[in-house]
Amino acid sequence: MWVADETGLAGGGFTEKIWGHGEDAEPTYLHRISSTAAVDGAPDDPTLVAVYDGLGGSGARKVVAGVTEQSQAYVGSRSVRDIVESWFVESVENDVNRDVVELHGRIRTRLLEIERIFASGEAGEQTAPSRVKSKMQRSFPTTMAALEIDPAEQAGVHRVRAIWVGDSRCYAWTASRGLQQLSADHTRDSDVLQQLVNDGPMNNVVSAADDWFIDTHEEVFDEPFLAMCASDGVHGYVRTPGMVEFHLLDLLTRATDLASWIAAVTQTILGYTADDATFVLAGFGFDDFGHLQRTVIDTNRLARLASSQSAPFATIDSSESDLVRMAQERSWETYRSDYTARQPARAAARVAETALAPVLVASSKGEADDVNAVSEPLVGPSKSDRST
Repeated sequence: MWVADETGLAGGGFTEKIWGHGEDAEPTYLHRISSTAAVDGAPDDPTLVAVYDGLGGSGARKVVAGVTEQSQAYVGSRSVRDIVESWFVESVENDVNRDVVELHGRIRTRLLEIERIFASGEAGEQTAPSRVKSKMQRSFPTTMAALEIDPAEQAGVHRVRAIWVGDSRCYAWTASRGLQQLSADHTRDSDVLQQLVNDGPMNNVVSAADDWFIDTHEEVFDEPFLAMCASDGVHGYVRTPGMVEFHLLDLLTRATDLASWIAAVTQTILGYTADDATFVLAGFGFDDFGHLQRTVIDTNRLARLASSQSAPFATIDSSESDLVRMAQERSWETYRSDYTARQPARAAARVAETALAPVLVASSKGEADDVNAVSEPLVGPSKSDRST
């Protein structure tokens, strides 16, 4: 875990099921304070938070990275992290538009280069092929979920853009509406509870191939909020989607400072997940951690979450699948309205031309130019297919 309470109210957790071989990359938190940020309430420069989850099923093949043997998923998640961070920093420093089509091109160019380097033996020999046999195996596959936060002209207002590929998620958390998902998983099921129950395969992941797209969605916040990104190790192993907010809020009420809160969240996730897990949080509009607690903590909301999202499962044995499913549906019905209020509709892909190859780029704000651009959906691994 880490915290950044001097450059911003931010922190994150990074856990590995197999130490040194975790296929999640460490999370991103980038925030530059401009020279005018502290003068007359001038806004800070843009902020980026992001997570990356390498897919150990379709990317299980091993390569020698440095002096250790790692999966292509491990290499892919870290390579994409480096590209996303350099793209963001260069765009901010040069004051140019942060273009996701350009980002897609940068990612694919780099992954193709890495694929060539490993194939040629320049970076170490590839080891024996993975025992995972599938026509849908991918080169260096990973998810990506990022939030760009930009100050608006009005004091206290922020523009937020979610950027994602796969099933890692983008969230915002406010005192008025609780935790809200700002992304829509690239899976066959559109309902969040169904995604949790059925654990369906993804149909869009980053890889060296050209058949994936970057999704985006924009929102505006006029109140203090927390931006959060998380891999599915955080949200994929709870009984209901509302359990994530319950844990965050419950632990926030007992925290003494930012570091103790982030540490408690990390330990709680370790207690229930069966996967690598990564999350990153950053606060906006809060003076300090005490202000965050005073603003976000609502004991009435916590009591409602405890009774509707946690307590129903305390007396049900996990083997009683019908009872578990009924409790899940009831819990979700009481929670889904606020949680999905800012979630984008599932966007159809549109084709954007680049110098490298046709690129699929979907935006929740745009209509499809060519919904038949992909002849076969990309089927990625489910949690049970992962190597960690």
